[in-house]
Amino acid sequence: MRHFALSPYFAMLLGLLASCGWSTESPEVPCMLEASKQLAEHPVLQRELSLFNEQKIDPMLLEAKWLGLSHDSAEILKIINNPASPLIQEFITQYSIQGEGFLIGLNGGLVAATNKTTDYFQGDEAQFTETLKLPKGEIWVEKDVADESASSLLVKIAVPVFSSSKVSGVLVIGLDEFVVDFYGDCEKSGGHLPVPPAH
Repeated sequence: MRHFALSPYFAMLLGLLASCGWSTESPEVPCMLEASKQLAEHPVLQRELSLFNEQKIDPMLLEAKWLGLSHDSAEILKIINNPASPLIQEFITQYSIQGEGFLIGLNGGLVAATNKTTDYFQGDEAQFTETLKLPKGEIWVEKDVADESASSLLVKIAVPVFSSSKVSGVLVIGLDEFVVDFYGDCEKSGGHLPVPPAH
């Protein structure tokens, strides 16, 4: 399921581009979405999700004290320094001046993140619950998302991550709605964003 509720600013921008001969079917736009699916197949993300899911953690224990944790606490640093976090950050940097991204395990808890989110438990968010229902290759998109932790209006892209044909979690990418770069490396790489290599 995809949600595309364009903001007035975005709709006006697309209208101006169309009047100049630019098509909304341009390959640059799908490139960002296709690249997010490529990132969801990255072996590092798949490995970190598998390791996390094996631990059988109760996410509500950390959720209960999440807001009171400092940004340099051991619990926060473990998530931000997860090997998947820099890969997600590198993806965001390709398209947006700012944004956020995170990886969610099957129990709804955070596995990796580019920054401290408002909540540790993401299991009650539509970006998680709806994306878990999707088959491989599909994505969930929502525009005009006012995000407190990123302090901006975001375009949220969520992709189910599969391991051995079974869903193992969800990758969520939030890009600043007003500075998303639909061109950049997409055009240079023939429509495919180079995904960082496995470490």
